[in-house]
Amino acid sequence: RYAQNSPGVAAATPEEFPVVQDSDAYTFREHVDKANKQRHVARRLSEFAASETKGPGYLIKGLLQRRSYAELFGQPGAGKTFVALDMAYHVAAGLPWMAHKVHAGPALYLAYEGTGGMVKRAQALRQKYGQEDVPLYIAGASFNLRDLAGRAALGQVIADLPAPPVLIVIDTFARALMGGDENSAQDVGAFNSAVAALIESTGACVIIIHHSGKNKNAGARGSSALLGAIDTELEVDENKVVASKQRDVEMGEPVGFKLVPVVVGIDEDGDELTSCVVEPDVVAAKAHCKVSGNAKRGFDVLCELRPDNKPIDESAW
Repeated sequence: RYAQNSPGVAAATPEEFPVVQDSDAYTFREHVDKANKQRHVARRLSEFAASETKGPGYLIKGLLQRRSYAELFGQPGAGKTFVALDMAYHVAAGLPWMAHKVHAGPALYLAYEGTGGMVKRAQALRQKYGQEDVPLYIAGASFNLRDLAGRAALGQVIADLPAPPVLIVIDTFARALMGGDENSAQDVGAFNSAVAALIESTGACVIIIHHSGKNKNAGARGSSALLGAIDTELEVDENKVVASKQRDVEMGEPVGFKLVPVVVGIDEDGDELTSCVVEPDVVAAKAHCKVSGNAKRGFDVLCELRPDNKPIDESAW
């Protein structure tokens, strides 16, 4: 059943997405080709260490990098979509997100689970932040990125935008697999390959919205091929966003938030139509572990002997 085709024949390539022009009048693809040529030259350690390595730069400082693959996951109802939309709005508007600086640019939100509920969320965003027309684009999505036709269709959507996006959100990963098995390393690997090509073609940060498993402590559900491919993993849990993986970036502090209901309209029966917006909030302190039994008695002795928390030697103990 295997080895029937040439190696790599099913892999996605950047050329499958229409090439877009950047603001410096040369294609991003040409820029990538130039960078790849430089990257593939072997250099001595001393020369390599002295080279200037700024990297792609941040999209949301301390959380997301440009030209990266990120995952935002959590339990159902944790607020993942609200957080992702709020991030996308701030990137598009060039506004700091939760006191984190952003690299401003167009954002594209791909709603694989339909756009019905997204309309109310969009109305809530405009009600909170005002009526300014920021370059945040929302599209109902059915692109199967694991096949060429789906990649070409998404590429055309991107090519039709006035400017290439710096952020692309895919909501949700399970729906975006379009019938693929999230537990299959082969299906997830094909999806990862397409995302890598999308990033190389556009230079965007691509975020997928994903779910935790039944045991949320086990992390995002599905094949480990996903965790191996992503650069950043952010968990939404108990009203905070926590970085659980950051490649080449120092782990930042958790970001607290709360969901605040807002009324966005009235239905045909005169009842209120509501959605939510994201507001900053403090991160609740972790509860200290309770000590009991012999451990508690030992701890009490330490506190009595050293109330100032200074070290204690063995003889005194």
